[in-house]
Amino acid sequence: MVGVKGQQKGNRKNKPTIFKDKDGYLLLVIRDKKGDRIYKLHRLLLEYKLRRKLKINEVCHHINNIKMDNRVKNLKVKSKSKHQS
Repeated sequence: MVGVKGQQKGNRKNKPTIFKDKDGYLLLVIRDKKGDRIYKLHRLLLEYKLRRKLKINEVCHHINNIKMDNRVKNLKVKSKSKHQS
């Protein structure tokens, strides 16, 4: 990354950054030698709470339907079929 006066900024590659995607969800981006790794923040937090990865048929549901409210108490697991109904 280039600074204001054109000098290189020190060690900003590994700094995690949070962005909002086109659907309104927060994304955690970690840049390293292998490239960008992008994670949906609400999924990471729920998986941390559950101490496991979400299964292929599971989604992370925001209880109050506010996509940016990623408090763990606002997140719960739903099956993909029930989440869409």
